[in-house]
Amino acid sequence: MVRRHELTDEQWQVIEPLLPVSGARGRPRVDDRRVI
Repeated sequence: MVRRHELTDEQWQVIEPLLPVSGARGRPRVDDRRVI
């Protein structure tokens, strides 16, 4: 069951390619899905 503030897998598939690559510069990124 998905809570109101969580993204479904289908929604995440749309958003994930738009996010910067982890470790490209600076600090390693935290889990984007947990933050978003």
